[in-house]
Amino acid sequence: MAANIFRRSLFLKVFTISSSISIALIYFLGSNLYNRIADGIFEEKITASIAEGDAAIQNADYRFIIASLNRSTDIASLVAELVNSSDVSAKDSGREIAFFNSSNKEVLNIPSASTSNFLEPDSISKELRKKVQRDDELYWERTQLKYINGEILDGIVVGERISIPRVGNYEMYVLFGLIHSSGR
Repeated sequence: MAANIFRRSLFLKVFTISSSISIALIYFLGSNLYNRIADGIFEEKITASIAEGDAAIQNADYRFIIASLNRSTDIASLVAELVNSSDVSAKDSGREIAFFNSSNKEVLNIPSASTSNFLEPDSISKELRKKVQRDDELYWERTQLKYINGEILDGIVVGERISIPRVGNYEMYVLFGLIHSSGR
C-alpha cells in the first residue's frame, strides 16, 4: 500500500529525495566546518605554545645573565628552580621543563639532564637536540611526553640553546601537553 502511494505521488517522491539530499548536505557541510574549526583551534594552540615556550626560555636566559653578574649566585639552585617551577604535570598544568648540558656533563653541581615532574628525557628526540645544539635558533616539533610512571601524552616541545656565563652551553626545552586538543 505504502509503495503504491510513493509511486503515484510526485510530491512524496520530490519531498523524500529533497529531504535526503538536504540531510546529507547538512551532514557533510557540518562535518567539514567542524573539522576546519578544530584544526584552527589546534593550530592556534601550537602557535600559542611556541610563543609561550620562547618567552619561558628567554626569561631563563635573562635570569642566568643577571645571576652571572654576582659570582656568589648558585647557578645549580637557579637551574633547579627553573626546572621545578611547575610542580604539576603537563596533563594538569599544560607544560614541562627539560634542561640538558650540551656536552652531557655535570658542571658545578648542575646535572647533565634535569626534567620536571619525572618526565623521561627521551621525550625530546635526538634530532631536535642536534638542531638545538647546532645554533641559537628556536626549534619545535610534535612529540610524546613520556613519564617514568608510564603515562604518555601527545604534545609539542620547544627548545633553544642557552649559554650560561662561566658554566657553558645548555639546552632548555619547554614541553606542552595537547591533551585538550580536538582528540588528535
